[in-house]
Amino acid sequence: MALTAKVEKQWEKDLVRMGLSSSQARDRTAPGPTKPTTVPTPTNSEPGSSGHSPAPIPPDGQEAYYGATHWTALLQHIREIQTALEPDPTVLPEPPEGGACSIGPDFLFGAVVAVSLPEVLSSLPPRQDLDKLLSVYFHARFSAAPFIHVGRFQREYEAFWKKPEGASFLWISILFSIISNATIIVRGKGSAGTLGLNRRLKEPSAYTGRAVQCLIKGDYLAAGTYSVEATILVAYTRVMGSKDMDPTLSNMFGVATRLAQRRGYHLDPKHLSTPISPFEAEMRRRAWFYCETFDLLLSFQLGMPAIVHESDGDARGPENHPDEDFDEDTITMPPPRPPTEPTPMLYYCWKSKLCRILRKVIRHALSPAQPAYAETCALNDALHTWHDELPATMRVRPIRATGFTEQNYTVMQRLMLELMYSKALCVLHRAYLSRDKADPRFAVSREICRDAALRVLDLHAEFDREASPGGRLYEDRYMLSSLTLHDFMIAAMVVCLDLNESTDTSDEDYERKMSALRTASEIWSNRSSCSRDARHAATVLRAMVQRLTSQRMCKSGSRTGDLRTATADVGGNGCCDQDPTSFSQPLAASPGLGDAGGGGVGCGQLYGMGIDHGFDFDYMTLDNALNDPSNLDWTLLDQYCMPDRSDQPAMDVSL
Repeated sequence: MALTAKVEKQWEKDLVRMGLSSSQARDRTAPGPTKPTTVPTPTNSEPGSSGHSPAPIPPDGQEAYYGATHWTALLQHIREIQTALEPDPTVLPEPPEGGACSIGPDFLFGAVVAVSLPEVLSSLPPRQDLDKLLSVYFHARFSAAPFIHVGRFQREYEAFWKKPEGASFLWISILFSIISNATIIVRGKGSAGTLGLNRRLKEPSAYTGRAVQCLIKGDYLAAGTYSVEATILVAYTRVMGSKDMDPTLSNMFGVATRLAQRRGYHLDPKHLSTPISPFEAEMRRRAWFYCETFDLLLSFQLGMPAIVHESDGDARGPENHPDEDFDEDTITMPPPRPPTEPTPMLYYCWKSKLCRILRKVIRHALSPAQPAYAETCALNDALHTWHDELPATMRVRPIRATGFTEQNYTVMQRLMLELMYSKALCVLHRAYLSRDKADPRFAVSREICRDAALRVLDLHAEFDREASPGGRLYEDRYMLSSLTLHDFMIAAMVVCLDLNESTDTSDEDYERKMSALRTASEIWSNRSSCSRDARHAATVLRAMVQRLTSQRMCKSGSRTGDLRTATADVGGNGCCDQDPTSFSQPLAASPGLGDAGGGGVGCGQLYGMGIDHGFDFDYMTLDNALNDPSNLDWTLLDQYCMPDRSDQPAMDVSL
């Protein structure tokens, strides 16, 4: 039955009173044009001046996605109300400056000083220096964000210099995040002098601070154009600059993920009322991949389930399209490059597939109910299928055996894929190291877990060796993040747990595992003077190696003197009936490689992250836990691997 004119008029008044004009309601609910529309760009310049001229930004939020539970979605099913909502000539008042963040300090970044465009422009490096930094960033293929299309960004960059006042603050935030990342890379490589940037290059935190100010000035929480990309890059910059676990990152990427869902990035474009060009669809997939990946990895690091659920979206992963193969004017995307071509995007294609399996693995591992073993086997098969189908160009190989013409970012990409795969197997089967040990059905799971953990430690040792002076990756040692370092520590704890739980370990197998733990302990010790987490890890591993050695010697009936000798390599006294306080002295920080020329990557080579050496560590509690093998608990050890960060201040965005 058709609505009466009186009801139609009342509904229209209600909509306007709730903040939605008639024209807005029509634009949000009516089907869009069938031909591709001009893709929004980050400036407010007039369109049409050239083939790649920046187009105006639509009002923030108008292209947002509305799910079936949103009240405006119901209008699509009531044609009469759509007809009633004719264009409304009434001009609505402008929102207050600062938008959603104007009511007080930003909930994520705290009290951030408001910034004006002249202030922003005055803090940019000179154009000549900025061009060099952008070149450094986009050539660092392992670190450059794939959702920033090189060609489009360069065109927008040129338009920005011609008319800076026409740029949106969210795009400027992206620019400052890129500058900050480039600065981290330049400092990590030690190439500032070569580029002539020594005197003029500011600290990365200065550029990150501007990026945050522009993010808030651009009202990022309104989910407007480039809000997702700008938020991701601010968070990613913090990942790049941190060598310790940072719980704030999970919150930052959580907000970015929610913004992406608000804009429909998690869905195939066919579900959206606004037409999406092929170019924009691919770039949205890349941005959503970043949200999925960091949501997953950071949640895993904190021992929490991921925000993203598999059933909530159907967006495909990115495809093997290098940036030079398409742009904003592309009407039909070309076929993806074959997997035999190791383009920078090939890595993201396969990492996206692996992340979606790993997310299921982590949910499986964190489930409060004990999952059926059939589920474990199914996930194991999925991981092996992924690994079997991995293209040869992406398969890991010894770094020293890699061809001289292959780029270091390709070496790192292979290493990361193998590391994630091994970590997934380790986490999937870890529970069976200490559960149902007498049941032979789970023997395979225990073996898979052991092998995967040792594989991760081998990869750690190989990277550390090649990131040392003279190594293949020495100039690119900055590419290892705190997320990856956490994986190495998890693997070490799995090996410790296995040695503690196993009663029939052969001498050869025991020595293989202890050798891996000693190597890991040495690596962490070399980093302990520049990383809070590394110092924690070194202390835990030192105590674990010492205790495991003592237990082994006690089981074999050796004398106390033999025990002292056996544990000399880790600095312990090695007595089974030892006073618990004997292991309660802090581990002296070993000099970093940059300071003493020893083995491993030291703090002198890492981007300048300071360390508070005054943090508390309860050595007595740790030693008491290790005195009795039955007290060895995965959760307790994980807590020592991830020290409390509740006392850390919020992100410093001061300039």
